[in-house]
Amino acid sequence: MCQQAFRHWVQKKYQTLANLNHAYCGAFWSHDYTSWDQVQAPSPLGDTNVMGLNLDWHRFVTDRTIDFFDNEIKPLRALTPNIPVTANFMGGNPSESHVFYDLDYQKFAKHVDIVSWDSYPNWSNGYESTAHLAMKTALMNDVMRSLKHDNYLIMESTPSQVNWHPYNRAKRPGMHEMGSLQQVAHGADSVLYFQLHQSLGASEMFHGAVISNHRGSNTRAFKDVQKVGQDLQSLQAAHGTTRTAAKVAIVFDYDNMWGLDDARNYANETKKYWRTIQEHYQYFWKHDIPVEIIATTDDLTAYDLVIDPMHFMMSAQFATKLKAYVQQGGHLIGTYITGVVDHDFLAYQGDGLADLEATYGIKVQETDTLYPQQHNALTAYHQAYQVNDYCDVVETTTAQVIGTYQKDFYAGTPAVTVNQLGQGAAYYLAARTDTDFLDAFYKRLATSLALKPALPVIKANAKVSIQVRENATTRYYFVINFSHRPTTVTLEVPLRQIFENQVVSGKQDLASYGVQVYMMNK
Repeated sequence: MCQQAFRHWVQKKYQTLANLNHAYCGAFWSHDYTSWDQVQAPSPLGDTNVMGLNLDWHRFVTDRTIDFFDNEIKPLRALTPNIPVTANFMGGNPSESHVFYDLDYQKFAKHVDIVSWDSYPNWSNGYESTAHLAMKTALMNDVMRSLKHDNYLIMESTPSQVNWHPYNRAKRPGMHEMGSLQQVAHGADSVLYFQLHQSLGASEMFHGAVISNHRGSNTRAFKDVQKVGQDLQSLQAAHGTTRTAAKVAIVFDYDNMWGLDDARNYANETKKYWRTIQEHYQYFWKHDIPVEIIATTDDLTAYDLVIDPMHFMMSAQFATKLKAYVQQGGHLIGTYITGVVDHDFLAYQGDGLADLEATYGIKVQETDTLYPQQHNALTAYHQAYQVNDYCDVVETTTAQVIGTYQKDFYAGTPAVTVNQLGQGAAYYLAARTDTDFLDAFYKRLATSLALKPALPVIKANAKVSIQVRENATTRYYFVINFSHRPTTVTLEVPLRQIFENQVVSGKQDLASYGVQVYMMNK
């Protein structure tokens, strides 16, 4: 925590916004801003129309929480220096499978030795398929693995239901094993529970537990936990293996999320930054292509493809970083509502970020916001695709046009472009589309960049997920059916089936919500 830097920022901000002087100071912080203890939360009774200050409150809450955490663990570092320190990270809104909103975990992760998180997907909900929720849950696990680019722990899970979802439904038979091993497949090295025994009373008395208030070991939940325990015993040799290195990365930035949500533009109901990331992630999950979720501070050169959706708040330094990545041979995807404001929430003037324009080879003239019942369309790959919510109106400078708008005053103008720069290429998706376009778009890229790993297991449909953990000598293939219908997979070579401890080949049955793990020596 750096008070001097904060004071310098406040003084600079006040020089820039001299007309505000101390008028805002009483609502946001004390006149004596030399003490962190004097900083006060924005109030609905005060003025919250300086978005840069609202954003700085989010940053302050993260920094203050980290400062508290570092202070709390000081005696642990001194007394048990060889024992790793962690803290429960969480997911956000369960109905959206949203990333946690209130703390910047990309910053916080630097202060823990190993990432652990509380995983509570609302399996068997009433508004989406199990496979669709599995995709969103896979993304959350990939977020946690990506925070330190390493394995992580499941600190909390439940054998069946919780007591705090809008609807606290029990998991269907087989779902607990399915969900637990999905987490292991994505890099978890534990499956832990809250709680061992249900409370006698108070707020969490009905939260799921290994031992319910019925007691005993004859409950379905207890037996489901027992089955997962047996699986983990069978998988002991896989402990310490890691996920196959990802060639694909999606940029996610907390400042950008907070800033975009607070922007007095576009449409509050349809900004949906995290859902947009889910939609871009979906193709890769369906096709068993590993993905990392990276911060703007991460090295981009480790990836063949970097996807950077809705990067509304972008620094000039990151724009330069993107340009260098493409020039050196990387492939970049950007979208509508990108590069609009800087780190202090001040709008870029004129043509905006010069490096961003050079990277994508376009100039954005304006962004058209559509009502939910309004749609445009774009034509690409000899096919029409529906466009929703947002349309950037752009003109090309050096980019080539892949797709064009069909309707409105910008009909015939570019909707999808590609710009060759140095040894790489940058694509710009100027409009929000349905996933049918993203599937077609990413299928072409995945083929040309050879992103799909060679797998010895062939699945019958996209509701089956195949994830790989490996070490120097062995690969483990986690094959999970996220469907209530049984299916089959085909093994192209003989593999050892871990749970039955036998070598099998050819067509294999996979039960509804079923899991099999196969092993192959390299």
